[in-house]
Amino acid sequence: MIHFYQKAVKRTGTNSETWINEMCSMVAEDIISKNLDIDGPRGVDAGTGDAGPPDNENGRLPLFNVFNDISVPEWDHQPYNYSINYAFGAYLSR
Repeated sequence: MIHFYQKAVKRTGTNSETWINEMCSMVAEDIISKNLDIDGPRGVDAGTGDAGPPDNENGRLPLFNVFNDISVPEWDHQPYNYSINYAFGAYLSR
């Protein structure tokens, strides 16, 4: 939300790269998912503090496990780009 405020409301005149914008959005969703009682980008029940069941195929992280060799700033609007950037943002926020 801070990123959106700085970019859209205050209109500082600087454009951020797409991967930074998407990463900030997914991290914000991750942080507030428990309060909203939604699964969020992890794809597991918001009330659990763990990684979910071992066979979890929901959320962003299972796809990150497959495409973990792609650079964070490489962005071509593919699902794996969201996974990589969410994993990086989740790491930074914790």
